[in-house]
Amino acid sequence: MNFGKEIKRAIRTAEGRRRIFFRFFLLIVLGNVFYFPEGYADRFFTPGMLWTGIAVGVSGMLFPFVVSGRVGLPGLACVAVGILAVVVGGKSAGGFFAWQTAAWGGAMWLLFVMTGYFSAWGKPADWYGGLSFVGAVEAFAGIGQYAGIWPVYSASFPVTGTFDNPAGLAACLAICFPAALYFMASRPVGAKVWGGLSALSMGAAVVLSGSRTGMVAVGCLAATSVYRFFLGGRWPAWRVRAAFVSVGAVMLVGLYCWKKDSADGRLLVWNCSLEMLADAPLTGHGPDAFQAEYMDYQAGWLAEHPEEKWERLAGNVRHPFNEYLRIAAEYGVAGLLLVAGVIWLLWRWYRRCRPEDRPLYRSIGGAGICGLFSYPLNYPAVCVLLVLLLGVIVRGRPVCFYGGRWFKTGIGALAVAVLAVTLYWNRAEREWHRISCLSLNGRTEEVLTDYARLYPFMRENPLFLYNYGAELHVAGLWTASLSILTECVRGLNDTDVQMLLADNYSRLGEYDRAERHYRRAARMCPNRFMPLYRLVKLYGQTGRDAEARQLAGEIIVEPVKVPSFRVDRMKREMEKYLRKP
Repeated sequence: MNFGKEIKRAIRTAEGRRRIFFRFFLLIVLGNVFYFPEGYADRFFTPGMLWTGIAVGVSGMLFPFVVSGRVGLPGLACVAVGILAVVVGGKSAGGFFAWQTAAWGGAMWLLFVMTGYFSAWGKPADWYGGLSFVGAVEAFAGIGQYAGIWPVYSASFPVTGTFDNPAGLAACLAICFPAALYFMASRPVGAKVWGGLSALSMGAAVVLSGSRTGMVAVGCLAATSVYRFFLGGRWPAWRVRAAFVSVGAVMLVGLYCWKKDSADGRLLVWNCSLEMLADAPLTGHGPDAFQAEYMDYQAGWLAEHPEEKWERLAGNVRHPFNEYLRIAAEYGVAGLLLVAGVIWLLWRWYRRCRPEDRPLYRSIGGAGICGLFSYPLNYPAVCVLLVLLLGVIVRGRPVCFYGGRWFKTGIGALAVAVLAVTLYWNRAEREWHRISCLSLNGRTEEVLTDYARLYPFMRENPLFLYNYGAELHVAGLWTASLSILTECVRGLNDTDVQMLLADNYSRLGEYDRAERHYRRAARMCPNRFMPLYRLVKLYGQTGRDAEARQLAGEIIVEPVKVPSFRVDRMKREMEKYLRKP
């Protein structure tokens, strides 16, 4: 009872409300970064989104009652309409995945609004403390992986922190790094020690991860702080610019030479992405169109530039490794202008803000640098951190307005809708993971009815469609598999999808169509052996022995990008095929 009274007393004061909601926000961030349980098809992506949706939904429902004023009958009506919309939309065929996207966008807007409202009473040190804590723990995880005392979550990378890739770790640390530098510049000795240790650990984790993007971002942020705090503006502007350009050029050249093949691979992706932009310069190809259309552009570009260097570097690509190019490809020049407007506005505010607020802008700048060479916005944790930072930045500005019964009750209604969709989404994702695990254990036919039950709600999720199409193929339902994969290619189209389409057509005896899809898969990634191997089998099956022998010879002399037992086996089999009379 006393505890309840203390809660009520805290809610009645602005300071109490600020403290309560600040803990909510910190919980959201920590959950996004460190909550990645098993039980989901993508444990490093989906759980963070669901955690955010639930936390924001709960706090958003409390928002109208915490701020001054009453909710009233109109607000309750808004809540009822929100619930009804979620129920109707969620149960409509093919509409639930769209509701998931809408729920995530609504959660981000709610987080932005509530952060802007409650941060007005806060101090920058509160937010910097939270950011530096998250960065320090994340850095400890990365260093622990390198030392062998923290579990590794990726089979390809030894240091990823709590992410599946060093790109996520780099983006998170680039955002948190300016907060550590803020404490290094503080007067209290304890704050200096904390800032120095956390900054050192973040820098070490970035280096150990091998993320060149992270090194560039952290290096730029560190250089800016060194100039500000140690040189004190004593250098003339031209000398500062020359120093930054020189050091930046040397760093970029060094990082390029360090992993030259990887860097050249990104140049290939950027060239193909620019061709996408050239075909739809004004409005782009549409939301999420990159992973549906890019691979065909790569196939066309490689056909025009048949050099062994580019063919060797080609692979399945779902992101251009540059957030600005992705926006350009999907939304055209209009999308780029919108992003440029936001950057210009933030720059104006940065030049006029208080010194203690500048690390907020530098954190956003760190994410912006990562966006030049990586895909930070693919990670929900990064999106949450950026929205929180933007909410703190706009506090007290006319960008957000608060107050009014209808506004507050609308917030409550949106929160209810977000929470309802998120809970249903969580259920669907866990069910998908359950049945996919059963199918991996050889129980495909047993779970096909479960896939069919989930299909109306997840039919716009291309990864689910690919999984469903693959299981139908395994079960021998090739016509049904083709139907599902035809929907899949509208959202995801790569070598794997084309191979599965070709295998289905081959099983149905439609060899001409099978050949077209095998050829298409081979053009997308010329260094892949499987499409050509399957073509040899197809030609041999249809009596086209001369073509089969010619293609077998090409497979034998084709350079190997990644040595493997499977590739060696295919080459040996082709040698045996050529020795046959």
